[in-house]
Amino acid sequence: MFSIIIKEFIYIYEEIILKFDKIYDIDDNENIVYGTPIRVAEALLEVARTYTDKQVELYFNDYKEEKIEELKKHLPQNERNYKIVTTIQNANELLKWIGPQLNKNSHMHFFLLYDPYDASIDWDALLPFFRHWGEVLINHMISDSIRAIPQVKHENKKKKYEETYQVEDISELVPYGSDKAAYEKRICEIIDKMKGAKSRQYYVATFPFFNTRNSLVYDLVHCTSHEKGFNLFKTTAWKTFGDKSSTKKKNYMEGQLIFDFSDDELTKPTIDEYCYDLDSIATYLQENFHRRKMYLLKMYGQFWINILYSHQMDIKIN
Repeated sequence: MFSIIIKEFIYIYEEIILKFDKIYDIDDNENIVYGTPIRVAEALLEVARTYTDKQVELYFNDYKEEKIEELKKHLPQNERNYKIVTTIQNANELLKWIGPQLNKNSHMHFFLLYDPYDASIDWDALLPFFRHWGEVLINHMISDSIRAIPQVKHENKKKKYEETYQVEDISELVPYGSDKAAYEKRICEIIDKMKGAKSRQYYVATFPFFNTRNSLVYDLVHCTSHEKGFNLFKTTAWKTFGDKSSTKKKNYMEGQLIFDFSDDELTKPTIDEYCYDLDSIATYLQENFHRRKMYLLKMYGQFWINILYSHQMDIKIN
């Protein structure tokens, strides 16, 4: 799922900076399923061949030499306007080398996928990327924080969480407990401070990923300077998740009504704040606009649809 979102999203970019997860895997039918780096490399090769006046550069890095050597066996060959660079070093050091070069290349469009193996974020390495034109996608390993922070003992590990969440002492994080929203909010607050001028328009959104047991494993935190990039990623995630806002499985009471005798509205549909769907959208419109008339105009080809929505009408989605 993670690889599919990145592949679909990446088609619009000319230059990319990446840190990758898996090279490939084997599915239940013993077929090879390529991971993020190879999917992205192939997608951007198509971009380079389509837009021959654009220069495409990819940086793949890992601290393990054997991973890089295996990856190189599966990557496309360089072409005139298509270049792949592989490095073996600490990812944060690589970003600290690349970041300052953005000041001299303001025309560059970049996409940075920052994917640490745990809840460890080096904000100094990311700072230049927040302040230039491009996209940043952070894999925030929130499950690591929820599990480890209440019981962490070693000073070096305490320092890791203090740096990730920018607090003076880890005791400031203990009240968060297992509150996923608190960790998400803290990350967004840090990014807001690092974007630069307060007047600068910057878009940040989080997309939760759940495992097969419906436990939240990590958040994808998407950051961009442009509204179009923001809308594109939201649209891509929604489609990839199957017309939902996350990978969470809504196995219980999905789409059912709850009788609430303490409210003016007797029946309410169940809403999961970590997995919105079309019913959730309809409910939001009903709750926020049911006391006023609203005309929604939408064009499909040459046809205009005028929808009258008021407190006298309910939207029902089958």
